[in-house]
Amino acid sequence: MSKGVKVVLITTWVLAMAGAGYALLNSPFFSVKSVQVLGCARVHPDEVVAASGISEGSNIFSVALGEAAERVAAIPWVQSATCMRRFPSTIEISVVERKPAAVTPHHNSFVVLDSEGWAIEIRNAPGGLPLVTVEPLQDMRVGEQVDSQALRWAISCALAFGPRSNEVAEVHADERSHLTVYMAGGLRAMLGQADSTLEKKVGLLVGIINDIRRNGVEAEYVDLRYEKPVVKTRPGVQPGKASGGVS
Repeated sequence: MSKGVKVVLITTWVLAMAGAGYALLNSPFFSVKSVQVLGCARVHPDEVVAASGISEGSNIFSVALGEAAERVAAIPWVQSATCMRRFPSTIEISVVERKPAAVTPHHNSFVVLDSEGWAIEIRNAPGGLPLVTVEPLQDMRVGEQVDSQALRWAISCALAFGPRSNEVAEVHADERSHLTVYMAGGLRAMLGQADSTLEKKVGLLVGIINDIRRNGVEAEYVDLRYEKPVVKTRPGVQPGKASGGVS
């Protein structure tokens, strides 16, 4: 095959591919006719579609899926999002929403936080979520992660109570991440500095609370900052026997 024939063939192939590409990008067959949203419970699908910037009628191949997913993920309630093409004419957006874990005071209202300290929304009341507080008070904006490791430790502490988190009135963390838990019944528990043993300490505290209730003890506080737990009973109350000892 001569060099001239090769040039003609290559040129023909390039032009054919360019023509095919032009046809794909301009064919009404590949126009977006629907945008489907999956995984929404709190966020309205219309808000997701609007945030994505994808409009019906645009060519399905021209949609920048990654950029659209990033825009959807910027919605405060959205943890992550993915976009996929469903040929010939549908874009599918899958959303994973954030799960509310706690609330923290902010001016005259409360900010809802997820487990990683992302501010999800502002509400007027805790709404059944554990209250977490921190020193010093943090400035926060909905849609951003709170820049406070102490606050994230407080959230982790509240979550460590699992289904019994509804018994937690407040988890407070000071500037050194020293945690104090205030139970709904008035019991105060000092856990010390937060570290990898946090879940173990919370489990120990739950066991002590169970013993206190079982033995009819009215406790003022539980101190888990030291090797041996201390349970301080209220004045005038005959102490029972709780895990780790009662003083």
